[in-house]
Amino acid sequence: VMQDAAGGCSSNRRRRVYLDRRALLLGLAGLCETLEREYHRRCSSSSRGNDGGGVVHGDLVPSNILVTRDSGLVPVDPMRVKFGDVAPGGTMEWAAPEQLVGLPVSSETDMYPLALMATALLGGLVSGEITEYARAMRERGSDAAVLRTVKVIKKPRLSFDAPVEITDVLEGALSFDPEERPSFGYFGRALVRQAQLDVWSGGRTRENDDKDENRKIPYWLELKHPDQSFGTLYHRNAKETSSVDACGVPQSDFFWVLNDIYQ
Repeated sequence: VMQDAAGGCSSNRRRRVYLDRRALLLGLAGLCETLEREYHRRCSSSSRGNDGGGVVHGDLVPSNILVTRDSGLVPVDPMRVKFGDVAPGGTMEWAAPEQLVGLPVSSETDMYPLALMATALLGGLVSGEITEYARAMRERGSDAAVLRTVKVIKKPRLSFDAPVEITDVLEGALSFDPEERPSFGYFGRALVRQAQLDVWSGGRTRENDDKDENRKIPYWLELKHPDQSFGTLYHRNAKETSSVDACGVPQSDFFWVLNDIYQ
């Protein structure tokens, strides 16, 4: 993926754009597919004795997600913690509860921050509400037994009329108990089914949709050029393009970093 990132970047410049919710759902589903495939590949390789087993990203936060020209989402800058090991907390506001209390990690460890990200983007949560989950977990102390008793603080507050399924999936993915979280495959399929319903554009013209800003999701995108070494990002000077596609996604040979949701 990193080898496909050609060109340079703008220098410390941000712009506000809007991404259609349907495109975002499909992008998140694609990210789930990427993570699921990577987990299976590493676990399969481990069973053949080729490496030390599956790994988790460990710091799956918006600033470590790249947005490609075709609205795809790509994870970068992984901590690469092996299954069963204890991972550092990563970005505290997004870290899974088991990371915060020093328990062994699994693929479900990455599901928690991804679910927070999906809830924030799809549900219109502000940063204070996003961090509520991790903050409440820390306030309950470091007793590992907490994970067996703590429930999700509240159901995700979605700003659109979504079927019960997608809210139930989000609620399960935000469980403090990693065993209750869905797999990336299941989570991704739920997002695809939601996108196929196309509840935002059915019966509406693009002109009318453009007038209803509540049907689009604002977030900051920062143009960066990744160095060829995986997971390392550097700022460099380059000419910037201003063209965008139908969803408002900039069209260039660069990657855009999903950054600071609702800053």
